Formats: sequence, C-alpha cells, structure tokens
Amino acid sequence: MSKDPDAIFLEISWNRLISVVDEAAAALVRTAFSPIIREAHDYACVLFDEHGQSLVQSTTSVPAFIGTMPNTMRHLLSVIPPEDWIPGDVIITNDPWIGSGHLQDISMVAPIFNAIGDLIAFSGVVAHPADMGGRWSANARSIYEEGLQIPICKLMRGGKPNDDVFAFIRQNVRIADQVIGDLYAMMASCETSGKRLTAFMSDVGLSHLDELAIRINQRSEEAMRREIRKVPDGAYGHSFEIDGFDHPLRIEAELRVDGSDITVDYTGSSKQVATALNCPWVYTNAYTVYALKAAINPTVPNNEGALSPFHITAPEGSLLNPSYPAAVGARNLTGHLLPAAVFGALVKALPQDALSNRVLAESASPRPLLAFNGHNDEGERFSGIVFVMGGMGARPDKDGIPCVAFPSTTRTTSVEILENTVPVRVERAGIRSDSGGPGRYRGGEGQEFVFRIRNANGVKLSLFCDRKRFPPRGLLGGGPGIGTSVLVNDQDVPIKGIVYAEDGDIVKVLSPGGGGFGAREDRDLADIRRDLKAELISAQAARKDYPQFDRSKPATGRD
Repeated sequence: MSKDPDAIFLEISWNRLISVVDEAAAALVRTAFSPIIREAHDYACVLFDEHGQSLVQSTTSVPAFIGTMPNTMRHLLSVIPPEDWIPGDVIITNDPWIGSGHLQDISMVAPIFNAIGDLIAFSGVVAHPADMGGRWSANARSIYEEGLQIPICKLMRGGKPNDDVFAFIRQNVRIADQVIGDLYAMMASCETSGKRLTAFMSDVGLSHLDELAIRINQRSEEAMRREIRKVPDGAYGHSFEIDGFDHPLRIEAELRVDGSDITVDYTGSSKQVATALNCPWVYTNAYTVYALKAAINPTVPNNEGALSPFHITAPEGSLLNPSYPAAVGARNLTGHLLPAAVFGALVKALPQDALSNRVLAESASPRPLLAFNGHNDEGERFSGIVFVMGGMGARPDKDGIPCVAFPSTTRTTSVEILENTVPVRVERAGIRSDSGGPGRYRGGEGQEFVFRIRNANGVKLSLFCDRKRFPPRGLLGGGPGIGTSVLVNDQDVPIKGIVYAEDGDIVKVLSPGGGGFGAREDRDLADIRRDLKAELISAQAARKDYPQFDRSKPATGRD
C-alpha cells in the first residue's frame, strides 16, 4: 500500500510537537513549588504559531485551559502586536475575562525566535499558583474581594526581570516564596518549549512554522467538519436547574447544527448573580467546545482548526457571560456543568445506535474543592488546596468511572503531601458506596474524604462544592446519583462559602456519584451481583433500585 509522504511528514511532525510541549510540562512539574501544580496537575502548556493560532498542547493539560488559552493569546496580541515582542520577553495576566475565568490562575506567554532573529512561535502556559491573595470564596460579592488583579504586563523584558511586577505580586500574596517560585517554574516551561521547538525545526530543515501549522490546522478542521456533517441538521435544546448559592439557577442551551458548523446558544440562562458563581465567556466557551470535541471527534488534534467549527454565545450580563466587576472566583461551579448541557442536547440529535462513546449521563461535576488557609502552631502562614473527586456519569454502553475529576483532569493531592502542606490528618479516603445512579449502566461512585484538624489556631476552609440540591441526573431512564454533603463533627454545614474548623474537628466531605444511563430494569443481574461483591452498592440499594434483583432471589434467600 502506498503512503502519502505529506501525511507521513505531518504525523512525524505532530508527534514531535507533542513531545515539545510534554517536555515543557515536565519542566513545569519538576520545578513548581505549589502542590496544586506539582501534584494535582492544574496547568496546561500550549504552543502557538507566529500568528497566535494554537497548534498543540501538552498531554496532561487541563481542558479548560486548552480552551481559554487561544482567546488569551488573541487578547495579548491585540495589546502587544508581534513586532513589539523581543527575545526574553514574558507576558502575564490573570484577568478572568482574558485568561482562565478567575484570578487564581496565571496565564503566561513567551515569544520564540529562530537563529536569525525571526519570530516563529509563542509558548504559553496557564497554572494555578498556591495563592493570589484576597478572599477566595464562593460568596464573594465582587472581583475586588477575590485577590490581586494582574493586567496584561511584562514580567520579563528582554530577559531581565520587571522588578516592579515581581514586587507587587510578592506584596499581595500570602505565601510569596511559593508563588514567585511557581512563576519561575512557568518561565522554565516556556523556555523548554522554545529550545525543543527550535531543535525540532533544525532537525527537519524548517526555518518557519507557517506552512506546517497551516496544514495541521487545515487537516484538523477537515476531520472535525467531516464528523459534524454526520449529525442531523436542526436545533436541539436542553435545560436544567443548578444549585446556585441561596436559590437555584438555570442553564438553558440550544445546540444548532448547520452543515459542518455547530452553534451553542445559552440565551435563557440565569442572569449574573451577586456571588462568585458567575462564569466568564472564556470559560463558558472552553468547557462547551471541550464537550463538543469529545463527543464529535475526540481523536482529532486539539488546535485552532479542530475548534473553528464551534460557535458559542451567551448574553452579556448573564451567568455564563457576566460583566465586570462581577465576582467570578467560583466560576468552575458553573462552568463544569456545561458538558451536561452539551450531552443532553446531543442525545436528542444523535440516533440511538450512534451514542456509544459520545455522551455521558451527568457527572459529579463540579467536584468538591477545599482551600485551606491560616497560621500553623509556629505562626507560619499556610495555604493549600485539595480536590475530592466524584463519579463520572454512566455511558451508553459502560458504567461510569468512580472518583474522577471529569470534565477537569486535575488529580487528587497525595495524602502525604497534603498533610505536609496544611495541618490536617487524613483519616479516610475511599469510595462512597451507593452513590452512583442506578440504570442499565450505573453511574460512577463518589468519594468519602475525612480529615482531622491538627492546629491550635484552627483552619479557615473555603468550600467550593455543588450538586446538593440537584445531584447528577441520569439519561434515557437512568436514575440520579447521590448529592454532595460536607459535615464538621457529623453536623451538616453549607457547601459553599467559608467554614472555620477548630483543632480536633473532624471534617467529612462526601462527593456525589454520577447519573445512571438507561432503564434500571435492563441492568444485568450478573452486574448487580458483581457490584454487591465489590461493595459498590448495598443489598438494600440493590433491592430498592433493581426490581429484577429481588425477583431473582428465592423466598428464603439471604442478602
């Protein structure tokens, strides 16, 4: 069989480009100071061509950052045109409407030049340092409460530190050494991208990326549009209520398929609110296009070409496109729910025999996030974050996966690192039995995470949780999972906002389970018995949720 030399070159080049950003990610993880970057992998590394078009991202990138970074790059170039970048420049911002949707992430970009001084690409990285100052809480009332705002500015000018920027960052964060260390780790990542890219280009005899980037993006776009054309044209709506802060809110989506283009319009969703649940458009766009790509063509390269057929709109002043200076620090509690809107609409668009590997029942997203702050017994300030994973929604042909972060890809900080970072002792971290929604395919289980406070000064906990009023719902007859609970000394506490825990207090976080898929009456008895043996469900839940299980037992049978 003959092979297309151009296709072979593109495949080799694509794999080399992935290795470039993967090495950049490895440099970031090796040198980062904060466990949320080093352990939880809350970051993304992205390579852009000289025009700011996204080309490739690291394998372990957080989906949200992959989606926000192209918009960030466009904003940066509108302020600093390509001719004004010089070798050694490093530009940063944490503007939520330009960057990743809240102040707690820093977006960084550095130019890459070839041996003769021509600008050939940009390396980008987004990461979540340990602290950005302010009062990071779901009940903040404006962005001015939420921390340090960094406009588009040069952290490095021609390879020399901009001391003023370093000084105002250091002055405004609680654990300055960690935050500054993370900034240098991010710069090491950008530098690694530059070195590895120029080495690759030298190996294959390229002086510029233009032609290669165009071909990669064109082929990615063609592949995506080819799959979109298989979805019947039409408008498909899906809406649901979400917990909100003190009252439920609404997400309403209309997915319109027109040939090889898809538009998702969030008109009808709730207006922006007074608390930090507002989700800037950059983040709304990111998690919508992520779900679309995952459902339509997950294997196509993730770049500007693959995303160009998707068009996302939300009314200005709404929950999904708030106006400045809205509080946005808990934007993930809203943005992580958007894949459910996409899948709920697509299940109406796709034929039943085409659903496999394309849609999920609702997952336990957003997974609970806990931010720790205070002074330890030696008077030193501490700050840390832990994610408590929940259950993935069931699939059309498989059970959901327990204890994952979907749609995010962040990881749980190891117990040893958490205990070394903040004054707690973890007493249990295990699967929450009976939490996955019943169905022909069962939703993934949530987690039970229990820790004891070990600090005479206590700990301030900022809780970013959801899915208490409205647990993850099932699809096509599947039942809902079990919702979120947070308890201090066995007493329920609000799952959003700030809780002060005293020395010796026991905090228990119960993350939700995913929704089930398909009618529970259709679940195979062998699967129910397997779940019982693995203690994923109890005998009581099996009898309640699966009538076929009770009918299968003799009258004298025992659990």
